[in-house]
Amino acid sequence: MKPKQPLNLSDLIRLDGLKKSEKGELTVELGTNPEKVKKLQEGMTDLAGKMEDNKDVKTGELASLVEAMKNALVRELSPEKSGALLKTLKTRFQNKKKPYKPEAGMNWEDIQTRLEANPEKLWSLNEMERTGGEPDVMSYDKKTGEYIFMDCSAESPTGRRNCVYDREGEKELKEKYPDETCNSNAVSMAVLMGVDLLNEKEYRALQTKGEFDKNSWSWIKTPIDKRKAGVALHGFRSRVDVYVREYSPRDPNVNRGWRAALRVK
Repeated sequence: MKPKQPLNLSDLIRLDGLKKSEKGELTVELGTNPEKVKKLQEGMTDLAGKMEDNKDVKTGELASLVEAMKNALVRELSPEKSGALLKTLKTRFQNKKKPYKPEAGMNWEDIQTRLEANPEKLWSLNEMERTGGEPDVMSYDKKTGEYIFMDCSAESPTGRRNCVYDREGEKELKEKYPDETCNSNAVSMAVLMGVDLLNEKEYRALQTKGEFDKNSWSWIKTPIDKRKAGVALHGFRSRVDVYVREYSPRDPNVNRGWRAALRVK
């Protein structure tokens, strides 16, 4: 009997993604029962939709889904993969020649200690790394005591491109343009990876540290009132300035992805 192939968490974003990915390293194993995984995916997608719509989520419903995730998902790296990722993050953090400038005064030993105490955060960072984000510590929030990691790849992460903004945008795309395809949606992907989309303030702050998205675009967390008006935000850098513009949330593009932020306390 052949061993069952592990699934990547990002494969859960789409029902038709319940197959082994041919690209990239599969870092996470998800359950052993495909039907159980499908039901979990449907529940998580529904929860993501409610979160997008700013609707109340019943405590019992949320608790049940969280418990299902704990039972079906392994959101922790092996010791070998944890060590390799920490080495990559340390090297990137200490690289004085990188083309962007993180906040001064941060201590790697403290950062690593916190990551080792938070395996799920380390797992989320690995998802950021695996999808091309090149995460690095950009700042320290003195009010909350959190280190803030952001995607620091020069261009929008290649492993998260050609996606629409949110689940509603994906639905509209399928209804109006059934022949068009996309790689899921940014909001649901962020929920499943355990990270946040950069909001406009964070995106502009990142752009003060270096030059990003000169040849690509990144979806940005969109305020509810704008999203209800039928638009979503994306950002990019031109030769002269950084722009955040309104755009159709159902429009995928091979050069548009999204950037993530992760807070570690």
